[in-house]
Amino acid sequence: MLTVAKGIDDFHKLIINENLYIDKTLFIKEFIEAGDEVTLISRPRRFGKTLNLSMMRYFFDIREDYSYLFKGLNIENFDKYNEYVNKYPVIFLSLKECKQDSFEEFIVKFKGKISRLYEEYQFILDSPKILKSEIEYFKRCLDKTEV
Repeated sequence: MLTVAKGIDDFHKLIINENLYIDKTLFIKEFIEAGDEVTLISRPRRFGKTLNLSMMRYFFDIREDYSYLFKGLNIENFDKYNEYVNKYPVIFLSLKECKQDSFEEFIVKFKGKISRLYEEYQFILDSPKILKSEIEYFKRCLDKTEV
């Protein structure tokens, strides 16, 4: 039975819990075909930005096979689906939890989020494509001497 979810902005949670979902997965196809270097997604508050970006994260993220989330959805019919699904490193950063009473408190919260991202993406250090100088900077960020 499908239920209407209120306030869920995580695509994985929405699909796994079998909540009602209006299929917006062709947004991924539009994003790919646009070929832009930078995309600005501006919509009013509570318009689904985080949910759509979460959907894109699960679609592209190389760290785990999330293709099961897209079974039966429109994007599965995209002719280049297999070229893109779970093939790219993705950094997903939401600032929703960083709301604070002062700018200083925001900076502390923001630095914590960035630091956790470095911890989460340590696997990048094993890549042959990362430069030695980038490895050194990355390690300083992990040690919290750079963040």
